[in-house]
Amino acid sequence: MAALKVVVLLVVLVAAVSAQEGYGHGHDDYHAHPQYKFEYGVHDSHTKDIKQQSEHRDGGHTDSEYQVLEADGKNTRHVKITVDSQPIHGHHG
Repeated sequence: MAALKVVVLLVVLVAAVSAQEGYGHGHDDYHAHPQYKFEYGVHDSHTKDIKQQSEHRDGGHTDSEYQVLEADGKNTRHVKITVDSQPIHGHHG
């Protein structure tokens, strides 16, 4: 019975130390500086599915644009969007 008490005490002690140190869990930095850039495109002349998109983010500023061939097969829609986290600038499309 004494051995069981020692094992239980040891388990509780390890659990307490692990919880204190965040064992198995890394620190989440919710204030990290977001930064990425990507591009995507499709050009299928058989189906006339022609489109592309790109986006670049650096902190609170994001530039995004896309182009898509309209259903008539002649006109291309080109859209540029800028998002800025500064209240004075905001969202521009």
